[in-house]
Amino acid sequence: KVEERRVDLLTRLEDDTLFHLEIQSINDTLMPSRMLKYASLIYEHYGEFPKQMVLYIGVRKIKIKNEISSQNLWYNYELRDISEFDCSKLIESEDITDNIIAILCNIKDIDKSYNKLMQKLGKLESKKREDYLRKIFYLLRLRPNLYQNIYRIKK
Repeated sequence: KVEERRVDLLTRLEDDTLFHLEIQSINDTLMPSRMLKYASLIYEHYGEFPKQMVLYIGVRKIKIKNEISSQNLWYNYELRDISEFDCSKLIESEDITDNIIAILCNIKDIDKSYNKLMQKLGKLESKKREDYLRKIFYLLRLRPNLYQNIYRIKK
């Protein structure tokens, strides 16, 4: 069987720890085995196991398991639901990338956040604006309910 696996994000943290992040939009029952495969492949390449996290950005209640437990193996990773984050710092940030990520959170005032984001995008040169809009539309495909809310605001 031929498989090509690519992690969503692998980086080295300030404390020299390898950190692996996967962004997941559906409740995938095979997520624990996939994360274990990633951990193993990262270990083979770097000689160390990464700290791992799955960031769930789906609409439905999270049901993903974050461990594998058997007689000869116990493995786990951190599992977080973005809807539980306080994203006020991301919304207030001057960095437009933070503002875009914030649209995945539970935003109390989506009208204000959307308008602030559109004002920032309007100030960018067209090529950069197009790149950010592409990213926003990608995120909106992952969370259709956000698209409906933003469409409602634009009307």
